[in-house]
Amino acid sequence: AGLFVFFIYELGKAYVLSRFDKKDVDAGKYSDYFRSLKAALPRREEERFGDSAKAEADVASQMSVLKKEPSQGIDPEEGRKNEVQAQSMQEDVPEETLEELRTAKAYLEEHAEVPAHLSASAKQKRVMDQMNPYYRYAAIAIFMLAAGALAIGIVSVIRHQGYAMYFVLFGMAFMFYTMSSQILPTRRNNKRYADRVWQEAVAESRELNTQCPGYKVPDEYAHPATYDRMIRVIREGKAKTADEAWKVMTEELMAINSSVTVSQTEYDEITAIKPMFLIVRQESGSLIMDDYRS
Repeated sequence: AGLFVFFIYELGKAYVLSRFDKKDVDAGKYSDYFRSLKAALPRREEERFGDSAKAEADVASQMSVLKKEPSQGIDPEEGRKNEVQAQSMQEDVPEETLEELRTAKAYLEEHAEVPAHLSASAKQKRVMDQMNPYYRYAAIAIFMLAAGALAIGIVSVIRHQGYAMYFVLFGMAFMFYTMSSQILPTRRNNKRYADRVWQEAVAESRELNTQCPGYKVPDEYAHPATYDRMIRVIREGKAKTADEAWKVMTEELMAINSSVTVSQTEYDEITAIKPMFLIVRQESGSLIMDDYRS
């Protein structure tokens, strides 16, 4: 009985970890982590760097504050210095680079099914790669025991024995539980199938990426969310060129874990593209941008 309870515990833990990166989200902390994501940054911070027009409007509003009269508590000399600084920041934004990134992002959004397939296959492969094989053995053992209990229950029902319904109910319950956990190996739920689907998704992305205008990222990362994060890096003044934005974006992305609080929008971006980066790093030991550019 103790061994059976242990199997149930491990199976439930595997079910949770099968939907989240085990290295980033601990199963026991997931509920608090998800709640913290929803209470992340204020809404206006999400919108501040949404696009060029909004960012320019924000800078303009700040400049209007700096132009207030001395009677309103603003030193004129300090206001002029801040105004010059704000204008220089606005002029330093590399609009040509941003336009290249926006063009590439728009092209991928027009063919949204390819990036979506790439993201979904990366998530599935990541789950298969990280899943402990003993969880599958435990799921198979529980399923077999449940099937045996169901068979005993059916025979007991035929013989009109009093405890028959307990076997039937518990057997069916544990069978459905193991099947819904998505841990049992099936034709489409195994490591070999996940690897094949990932390679097919990368091939589709490579074919699309060859025709993509603007700045190209490696085929394994060709997703609109990748460009969104690169655009945000440039808008925030952390990079001047697309290559610099790529480097900063990958460093920030790989540094994010369950202890980092992000907005819901950023959380959606991370869950969409980070599995791709983790897979490539695991297989090649790097993010291959240097090899891609050379």
